[in-house]
Amino acid sequence: MQAPIGHGVPAFSGHIQVHDQKISEADALRKKIERLLSDQGLKHAVLQMECADCCDNGLYCTVSEGNSHLGHSHR
Repeated sequence: MQAPIGHGVPAFSGHIQVHDQKISEADALRKKIERLLSDQGLKHAVLQMECADCCDNGLYCTVSEGNSHLGHSHR
């Protein structure tokens, strides 16, 4: 979701599903995505990493694309 954040600064928030991996590996991916978004003019990004292979214990959002869940939608 893209939305302005104070004084017209665009922001981005999103969920990133990754395979079960070390935190350092997921963090490297997050940084790469942030660089790509920054190159597109999105200087403020909030990215939530989620384990696609982990068990569903209520800690992760498990809604399929296009559905609404817990006040946010997936597109």
